[in-house]
Amino acid sequence: MFGTFSYELEPATADNKDSRLILLYGDNGSGKTTLLKLLFHMLSVQDSRGHRSYIAQTQFQEFEIRFTDGGTFSARRGKCDTGPYDLVAVFSNGDIESVSVKVSDDGSVKTGDLDDNRLSNIFKRLKRNRVTPYFLSDSRTLESDAFRYTERRRTLIDDDVIVDASAYERFFTLGKTQSQRNVVSAEASVERAEEWMRRKAIQASNTGENNTSEIYKNILSGLSHSGGDSSDDYENRLKRITQLVNDAGEFSESFVNLGLASPVPVEPILNALRHADPNRLSIVVQVLEPYVDSLLAKMNALDELQRLLTSFAKSLDKFLGHQKKIRVSVPEGIRIYDRRGDRLSARMLSSGEKQLLVLFCNLMVATDRESLFIVDEPEISLNIKWQRSILDALMQIAANGNVQFVMATHSFEILANYKESIARLDNQMRFD
Repeated sequence: MFGTFSYELEPATADNKDSRLILLYGDNGSGKTTLLKLLFHMLSVQDSRGHRSYIAQTQFQEFEIRFTDGGTFSARRGKCDTGPYDLVAVFSNGDIESVSVKVSDDGSVKTGDLDDNRLSNIFKRLKRNRVTPYFLSDSRTLESDAFRYTERRRTLIDDDVIVDASAYERFFTLGKTQSQRNVVSAEASVERAEEWMRRKAIQASNTGENNTSEIYKNILSGLSHSGGDSSDDYENRLKRITQLVNDAGEFSESFVNLGLASPVPVEPILNALRHADPNRLSIVVQVLEPYVDSLLAKMNALDELQRLLTSFAKSLDKFLGHQKKIRVSVPEGIRIYDRRGDRLSARMLSSGEKQLLVLFCNLMVATDRESLFIVDEPEISLNIKWQRSILDALMQIAANGNVQFVMATHSFEILANYKESIARLDNQMRFD
């Protein structure tokens, strides 16, 4: 790389405590950011996003990615230079496929400069098209193919100009100071996370509605063929429904706090059971059972989202301490308040707090699919105490997701806690 560096990078030990994490560590100017960008653009599939152009404009001879199944994917040139290159895939069964990438006069890769169908086939065979890379740069703007044209939120600018949300951060960060860029990135990250969690809530609710329909269909079928319950069967049903009402009430608390469900009227329901006419109690139970079962079905469908939002809120709250509080609600979004209860905008937060919002919000979105979360210097703007805890918090938020982390860092606080995950940039080129 650059005619100066040659690296072979892997974690310090094969049995590192968290295989989801690789930390790149090296001196300033050793190429960490360039390596992260090459990794991101190599594994990004979509056309017309500048992925192949970045590779063309970066000076290297060979850049190779090795997968756990034994396959590799590399970009190669005959010498260390910019310009045309070959993409070569070696599959776990020994098959080899390649595609040559030409470069236009302005140094970019345009339509016709490579065989798109052949490249698409390589990605499919590598199965890398199922892994979505996200790249969070040191300016705290996020790039990813996950933000497709059909998913972009439209943002009104200057009352008459509309741009895509994926261009929001880049559009507004041009010519701004780092502090101003941090505000834009934090605001965009929060909006991205809010839209994502609302979409996920709707999807999960639809699943819950389908489950509810099945419950009522089964109940109706059972009633239409039932010859009546014995007294023992009825007593068991009464005990079951009483327990389910209590369970639903307890289970719903976290859902209610997140705006994912309405409070379950536990006491009124139990009072109705206690004071029902004995001759009609059987009918009450028959009506109540599908209602409670439907509540539990909806909450079960929303449970994964509830756990993620709870983990997100708790993790961020630990950093904010007693000075500020966070409230996460699907209807209201992500809100931060000071200790007097006044709501704070992103521009009123410290640079470290903005950094946390950018990291946590974008990671939450990345957990939605198999993702490669690439971060350049996660410690930016964080004090030493926060640096010690930041990776633990990120791992906790992504605990139930399929996310691989690759980060470049100078922080000894981060490195000390994850020694087994360090891939040191030790230059293998020797000069006389």
